[in-house]
Amino acid sequence: MRALSLFARPRSVGPGGRSRRAAESAHDSKGMEEFVESGSYVAVVLALLGGALGLPIPEEVVLLTSGALAKKGITRWWIGLLVCYSGVLVADTALYLAARKLGNAALSTRRFGALLPPARRAKLRRLFETRGPMVILFARHVPGVRAATFALAGIDRYPLRRFLFWDGLGILSSVTIVFTLGHVFAGELDVVRDRLADVQGLLLAG
Repeated sequence: MRALSLFARPRSVGPGGRSRRAAESAHDSKGMEEFVESGSYVAVVLALLGGALGLPIPEEVVLLTSGALAKKGITRWWIGLLVCYSGVLVADTALYLAARKLGNAALSTRRFGALLPPARRAKLRRLFETRGPMVILFARHVPGVRAATFALAGIDRYPLRRFLFWDGLGILSSVTIVFTLGHVFAGELDVVRDRLADVQGLLLAG
């Protein structure tokens, strides 16, 4: 946990910063709900895949919205949850495979170069050496390191079967938690998203 604090970024805690984050959160959640509702299950998978490949679509917003739509009866909760499991696994695997196919050449692209500057690559590689697959399991729960970890696993050709196993294990907990929060607190998605961001920030700094 302590080693992952190396990737933490300063976060605004002043009134102005919280107000801006709340406004952005409200806008993101409303727009995502409209998009997901327009295409239901297919839209969920597309949104998750797009987010993994670089579009500004936070996974947590998609999962919270999916849970809320199930609560409202727009989708069936058990189908929605299964679609979220599948969509997240597809998205994570797509990111891993894209990085694996490109290899070290991926680092010269804008997307992967931004995710994995030299200092972060070195720190992640040390974590893989000392913590092994637990890095993948932990990263699955923390947006701040998730994409970078999965991309590096692909670039360094971490075994696909092991990646899928540990990522799938993490998905069972992370997706269930966020989807359930969206279902239970369907009318307060913006507040829940902010609280999730706070918890994830503590994990990064812990």
